[in-house]
Amino acid sequence: MEVLLANEYGFCFGVERAVEMVEDALESGGPVRTLGPLIHNTQEMQRLECEGVSTVQDPSQVSKNEIAVIRAHGVTPLVQLQLEARAAQVVDATCPFVTRVQRLAERAARQGRHVVVAGNPDHPEMIGVVGYAPNNTFVVSEAGEVAKLPLLHAPLVVSQTTLKLKTFIEVAEAVRARADAEHHRRQAFIEQHQAARRLQGTVRAQLSD
Repeated sequence: MEVLLANEYGFCFGVERAVEMVEDALESGGPVRTLGPLIHNTQEMQRLECEGVSTVQDPSQVSKNEIAVIRAHGVTPLVQLQLEARAAQVVDATCPFVTRVQRLAERAARQGRHVVVAGNPDHPEMIGVVGYAPNNTFVVSEAGEVAKLPLLHAPLVVSQTTLKLKTFIEVAEAVRARADAEHHRRQAFIEQHQAARRLQGTVRAQLSD
């Protein structure tokens, strides 16, 4: 039997980095706890467990003498603060690509913009991203959900890092089309208002809808 390997296989960059960071933490000799499974790979998680890594589901399960690891999906700022308050050390193994999405959402919210995130709203990565802009962010799983969103202000569109490119493009196009339509409606209203103001000095009475 011949076995063929694809040119790109194995762990992605973010997962490989997270595993390396956990292995470095183990060398310190202290207990290492990951908040949720570090990665979605049963065999690798079993290997890490044999080396002394355990998984917890809540920051309250971490003790002050333990090293807490934030998995590749990332967490909300609040959860990170909770870990820092309890653990002896916090290792942030969030994938840099996820971190970039978090920072973009946070910056857009500070600017008063809305953020539309294409992805699974129940995925840990999306929960973490929303935590950086909780009052300005909407998560949609596909383009058809964009029409149900409230009025958007200067929307920024970002994506779950594992989402199919086709889905992201469809969502981005839907947001752009909606933004264009809203712009045209506002422009029409402004032009009608200006026209009405110009008439005010030339007529004795004016009717409106």
